[in-house]
Amino acid sequence: MIAAIDNASHGPVMARLVVADETFDDEVGAVVHDDITHTKIAEASLQEIGPIPAAEEFGFWATAEGCALASCDNEASANRSGGSGENECCDNKSGEQGNLDCGDSSSKFQVASTCVLRCCAPLMNRLLSSSILCLLFASSAACGSDAKRKVHSPEPAATALATHGIRIERAIVVPERYQAKLRLDPSKETFSGDLEVALSVEESSSDFFMNGHGLTVSKASIKVAEEVIELNVVAEDDMWLHFTAPRALPTGNAMLSVVYEGAVSSESSYGIFRQEAAGDWYLFTQFESRAARRAFPSIDQPDIKVPWQLSLEVPEGLVALANTPESSREPARDGFVRVNFAESPPLPSYLVAFAVGPFDMVDIGKTRSGVPVRVAAPRGRGDETEWVKESTLPLLEILEDYTGIPYPYAKLDLVSIPSTGSFGAMENPGLITYTETLLLSKSNDLDFKKNYANTGAHELAHQWFGNLVTNAWWDDLWLNESFATWASAKAVSKFNPKWRTDTLWAEMRSTAMGADRLFSARIIHQPIVSAGDIGSAFDRITYSKGASVLAMFEGWLGEETFQRGIQHYLSSSRWKSLEAKDFLEAMEVGTGQNISDSFSTFIDNPGTPLVSFDLDCADGKSPTLSLSHERYRPLGSKVSESPDYQIPVCVRYPTGVGKTIARECTLISQRTSKFVLGDAQSCPQWIVPNAGATGYYRSQLSESLLESLLKKAPLTVPEQFATASDLKALVYAGLAPIESMLSLVPTMASSNDDGLQATAAGIADLGWLVTTEARPRYQAWLVRHFGKTTRRLGWTAKAGEPSSRTALRTTLLSLMILEAQDVKLRATGQKLAKAWLSDPTSVDANVAGLALKVGARFGDTASIDAYVVAIKGTSDRNRRRLLLEGIGAVTEPALVQHALKIMLDTDIDARESRRMLSAIADQRESGHLALAFVEKNFAGLATRYGGSMKTRLAGVASSQCDAARNASVETFLREKIAPMEGGKRAAEQALESHRLCLAATKSLRLPTKL
Repeated sequence: MIAAIDNASHGPVMARLVVADETFDDEVGAVVHDDITHTKIAEASLQEIGPIPAAEEFGFWATAEGCALASCDNEASANRSGGSGENECCDNKSGEQGNLDCGDSSSKFQVASTCVLRCCAPLMNRLLSSSILCLLFASSAACGSDAKRKVHSPEPAATALATHGIRIERAIVVPERYQAKLRLDPSKETFSGDLEVALSVEESSSDFFMNGHGLTVSKASIKVAEEVIELNVVAEDDMWLHFTAPRALPTGNAMLSVVYEGAVSSESSYGIFRQEAAGDWYLFTQFESRAARRAFPSIDQPDIKVPWQLSLEVPEGLVALANTPESSREPARDGFVRVNFAESPPLPSYLVAFAVGPFDMVDIGKTRSGVPVRVAAPRGRGDETEWVKESTLPLLEILEDYTGIPYPYAKLDLVSIPSTGSFGAMENPGLITYTETLLLSKSNDLDFKKNYANTGAHELAHQWFGNLVTNAWWDDLWLNESFATWASAKAVSKFNPKWRTDTLWAEMRSTAMGADRLFSARIIHQPIVSAGDIGSAFDRITYSKGASVLAMFEGWLGEETFQRGIQHYLSSSRWKSLEAKDFLEAMEVGTGQNISDSFSTFIDNPGTPLVSFDLDCADGKSPTLSLSHERYRPLGSKVSESPDYQIPVCVRYPTGVGKTIARECTLISQRTSKFVLGDAQSCPQWIVPNAGATGYYRSQLSESLLESLLKKAPLTVPEQFATASDLKALVYAGLAPIESMLSLVPTMASSNDDGLQATAAGIADLGWLVTTEARPRYQAWLVRHFGKTTRRLGWTAKAGEPSSRTALRTTLLSLMILEAQDVKLRATGQKLAKAWLSDPTSVDANVAGLALKVGARFGDTASIDAYVVAIKGTSDRNRRRLLLEGIGAVTEPALVQHALKIMLDTDIDARESRRMLSAIADQRESGHLALAFVEKNFAGLATRYGGSMKTRLAGVASSQCDAARNASVETFLREKIAPMEGGKRAAEQALESHRLCLAATKSLRLPTKL
């Protein structure tokens, strides 16, 4: 920047036929459907989803109860083939227990002893090549009467193709270097390519597979020794190019040459795509995770990490950029120029990148080692890069210092993309791309500064975590994203301590736990077996939970020890692609600590631990904490079992000697344990159960410990945030009364600390718990605790105020206007919204977004129309974003219906208008209208969203919390979202979020006296 077992029964084996990213679920005996075409099924694969041993991820297993793979009597043959039954059945009626060889393939398939293997080779050959059939069904009949007879030499490339579907486990050919020459014109929707790939032919074969999507190959050959052999190439489904030679290729070095053409997308932001800005066309790339195959025939997976050398032919006058510096240029035909780039260090295909257009190139400066850094802005907008110029190099230097490795590439360009859609930024080595609103700004307001610093640091951290050292497969995506999230938080904390980023860890922890509370939550180290799984891996579990777990182990081991481990991991692994076990082994060497077992319980198990604390100060004994743990379960959860976590727990307490405060840590490895407080000279007056708020667990204290914590403990701001977050979680699990959570508000709201007041506002925003009947007393309660401070802060910033105060202002204004309905504050907001529409520079940029929300919510249809005119009248995407988010605040039904029409307006980019839809869906009063609108217009919206963005429509349903809508939510998710690529998990999690909210609102009630 992603094979679950669905049924634990022991009935018939269930299988999933994966065909061109479509799935067909059925009992194995009926897995071939008539409506699957020959071309689609050519490279199909079976994925077990029934009672199959989980360890056998890629082999085909069958159980004795129901393992007939195909019913092949003549009647069945006739019915399935549409013929008269002339296909004669194979007569291999029993399989022997053990391994069954399929031709000369090295792949072995274990078959249950009572399994009946029957197939009709003539019928199946109509659908599948014999080699694929053999590999799919593990039947000797599929390979001919003699299991050892070679029909089509089922090579490892084909084996992987059949048994996994998205990954080549063992390739016939292994790329060692790519050299690509591309002809690109941003004004055109096609491109041409000339690719040379230095290969190692690993096993003698007459054919091999590489990835390719939408590529038309006009010529292909392979040079072995001094002989050039012409190849035939067939594109198979949306993933593979099948290369065939007239005879078996010898093993050893070879050079593959391919001449081809491909498509440039004008709709999506995936593969090679183009966008228009102010009348100019620009061309960009986004190859993560599986889109490099849209640009190059390649083995498009992260464990193939080799040098790349690009040459781009582009129209004269345009800027061409790639991962590496330009090495030379020369005239080309028809008014083009050929720009040659230096060869890259080893890169996986998904990190290759280029951009073409009339960019303004803005020099930022050089790193300490002399590497040039620039910003590529659209023509005429180079002056919107001041904050990027100010902050990028300092962030880069912080990361260099921490890793102990200078920025590892020869140059760095930061490239602005008008609209990225499904991603915000991408860490391509030497060519980081950003959506325009993250990189460019005229106002440089606080939100923009923080957003760029956080995102910029994240992408810069990737240059070490993900680029220098890469995950070998997408199940270890966390080695990229968790680390970049964790490292960026450290960098921003050091870059600007005044931003109060000491709360960032606690906030990140809370965000992760919100996602991790679900029964359907992924695990960090999630097996990836389908294309949808890859997309699902880019979520809060990978980013926030992974980063929080790293922070926890850093807090346990100590910062210096953890840093030594990280530096050893990076220095010993540079330019490699690694797995989780490699990281853990390197960390143990670097830190000298055994962390693998405990760390693995967090990356290989779902959920958040709930740790219970009680203190025993019996006479004559050292003060001792009694600890127990289980998985946190919110009200309505289906979670029934708890993993055996091994949890690093660190506590703070007064020793009883003067004012000395001790910090001690232990590792909980049992469900219940004792922790003797070794430094305590007397019974501690209080215990902080999560010192520094870095532990990834919820804390549940005994009544006496909780009372002393809240009344006596000198909590840091992060610890106060964590205490409030944990107490709120306990309320939503039915483990604490709601009064205990609300009791925190008065003290925090009256604090002089901006961060604590913001935390109090977060607790006070009760959302769906506020019924219509309870709203008047709830609003009075808000005014009582936040009204005075909010009016004092007002809408206008004070000279020299800290950034935390600026952030608090918008938080409190939003609470008081949108929830408490403060009329005077609202009137000012409406005036500011009108002033902004006339002149955006006349309103403080830090409050402009909120003012526009106020103007829309309390306006009329004319107000919405004025916003739409402003959206269409500006090319500034930051301003369009503010306007669309403003419209998203409407709640009055007629206004909502009027606003939702924007989603169908083709003059407004759907990648931008989705922000408005999400905001409307999140409103209690208007969410059901958003869902009804999406249901009615689903086909058009899904087309406009495109790609992985479509599954985000599930969020419209997850925001619902009304029992009356339950049936429509379930129907929408099951029928519209679940069938999409990656949609099953999105639908499950949206439905579960909906049900958990229903359970909470049913069980929890606001106190009659607030």
